[in-house]
Amino acid sequence: PNGTIATINSRSPGSFSSDRNTWSPDNTVFLGLGPAYQFSPFTFLVIFDISDPADIRKTLLKWDYPGEPFTAWAPDSSQFLIWFGEEVEMGKSFAGIVYEDVAWLVDRSGTTLNKFDISGYRSPIWVNDQILMLKGENEIWQLDPLTGQVEKWHTSDHPIDKILDLNAENTQLLLLESVPPYDFLILDVTTHQMVTRAPSLLNEWDLGGEVYAISSPSHYSGIQTGHFLFYIFDWETHTTQAWGNCLLPFWSSVLDGFVLQMFGRLELIRP
Repeated sequence: PNGTIATINSRSPGSFSSDRNTWSPDNTVFLGLGPAYQFSPFTFLVIFDISDPADIRKTLLKWDYPGEPFTAWAPDSSQFLIWFGEEVEMGKSFAGIVYEDVAWLVDRSGTTLNKFDISGYRSPIWVNDQILMLKGENEIWQLDPLTGQVEKWHTSDHPIDKILDLNAENTQLLLLESVPPYDFLILDVTTHQMVTRAPSLLNEWDLGGEVYAISSPSHYSGIQTGHFLFYIFDWETHTTQAWGNCLLPFWSSVLDGFVLQMFGRLELIRP
């Protein structure tokens, strides 16, 4: 706010994370995993609360086993999910790590609210007051974060690789097919029915690494692949456009666009 720049070295060269939801939806809390040394497991998380710029609060959370969790924020920024399960692949490349299939619900002050057994589930996403997750190849289940109860939400006719994103209106889900031609599947949140199936432009090479979405408050979602290819999906037309290779893309609410590190330069995309 005063023109100063704070640097958080949460990643070292060669160390990548499955965690893509570091900023809270209200942009007042940042989650940083550590330690960030190459080939070292992640054993803690720091919550940086900048609600009051004059009094930045830092809270440390630790776990007893090495692992790199996936995090997902509640839409109202009051709490977030720390997920250790099948979805985390980058962390499992560390030798000797054995993951527990467990998830914690934590509030923004660092207090653990609930603990869940997530054995057999993967690819979580927070939709309104429920957490949706995949089970098997084509089942979507919902988890009630208050009670821990789970129930089947939808069975797809197509095998699903992962749940990628939710549109800005919280009415449609974007899923990625796990078999050729690797299309996008769009599901209606209210009716639990598939709206359409759209070409994704992704291929088997793209799916060779991690694929994740960069959400935005607009009707666009960014899609980044493990091989550094960046795509933009248009929720209104259900079309996808390729934007080439980049590193660490993110959505900037200040600039109202996607910011891409294009190997030596920064590029702003306002679709």
